[in-house]
Amino acid sequence: MPRPLPVLASLLVIGAAAPTGAEPTRAQLEVGTEYDSNVYRLESGPGAEVAGPAAPMGRLGGRLSKVWSRAHTIAASASASMRSSLDRAVDREDAGIVTAEVRALRRLPERGLVVGAVASYYDVLALTVADNPRAFRTLGAGLQLSWPGPDGDGQGSVTLGLRDVAYKPDPDFAWTGPYLAVHLETTLWRSADDTRTLELAGDVRSEHRAYAGRALAWRCPADAPYQPRCTGPTELPRRDLQHAARIETTYTGERVLSAAYQLGYADSSSFGQSTLRHRLDLAATTELPGRIYATLTLTAQLDQYLDGLIIARDVAAQTFTTFEDDNRSALHARLSRALSRRWTVEGRLSGWATLAGDAGQYRRLLASVGLTWSTPE
Repeated sequence: MPRPLPVLASLLVIGAAAPTGAEPTRAQLEVGTEYDSNVYRLESGPGAEVAGPAAPMGRLGGRLSKVWSRAHTIAASASASMRSSLDRAVDREDAGIVTAEVRALRRLPERGLVVGAVASYYDVLALTVADNPRAFRTLGAGLQLSWPGPDGDGQGSVTLGLRDVAYKPDPDFAWTGPYLAVHLETTLWRSADDTRTLELAGDVRSEHRAYAGRALAWRCPADAPYQPRCTGPTELPRRDLQHAARIETTYTGERVLSAAYQLGYADSSSFGQSTLRHRLDLAATTELPGRIYATLTLTAQLDQYLDGLIIARDVAAQTFTTFEDDNRSALHARLSRALSRRWTVEGRLSGWATLAGDAGQYRRLLASVGLTWSTPE
């Protein structure tokens, strides 16, 4: 099994040996420590464990990126990191994360279009136990067509791609499927001195998932509480449809303020279940005295189970996008200060919880401090 630190060392060698391009290789290294009040990210409620253990954690990571601009533009990036409990009695979710992405773009100036392709890789490696519940691997590839907006303000794009996801603790939750994504953005207002703007962006995405496992069915009375013996496989293959629409507005000036609303709909042949997800994201970034930058982010998320049947969500709550995403309502506060052109110190405080009316009960608090070294811009 690969480990993130040897992979990171390999990336540094590759980055140093890469051919000279229009831009230098960008590098970033980060080390930090944190306190996690719910290391296993457990949820209380029917069919769930009561509480998760707390523990101090350590993290270490690095990232490389490079852009070549000649007849085509090629952008490549790779990263490796690890997160490990400093309390060896609580190490079930120690993990390493390895990522890579390559984008290739070609401009068609006579048509005002940009065509491109993207390939991505994201792998969460279990470092202690083989059945780490958050260990997964995703592969993605897509073709993209984009175009500028009127007068150069804004842009639009259409992406058609394919994702392959392997959920390592249970192969039945592995899936493959195509997706279609549309993105539009425009500038609604710009000040006369060009120091303030108001922008609007919208996204629509649809994804089909063909699972390796069979669709499940409920074997107990409809009003019975959830318990594992009440579920069983059918002869039907599991197929899911995932749809999401998001709209976001951003004000940029002395402060950066943003607000976004996302509506998601999921329809699954497993349990014949349909889920409606509402998500509201609010964020603000400003400069404080002492050249400290502060960012506050609020996420309010509510899941509605349209069929009235609540099932265990240990897997359903995961987005299979990043290891860090809890996919629940949250409040994040971040403070950062540049110590020099290369060094930055930052502290974060994050809390996650379920809203009233949401399924289950979830609480998690994460406090962290870290130091980052990066090549100057």
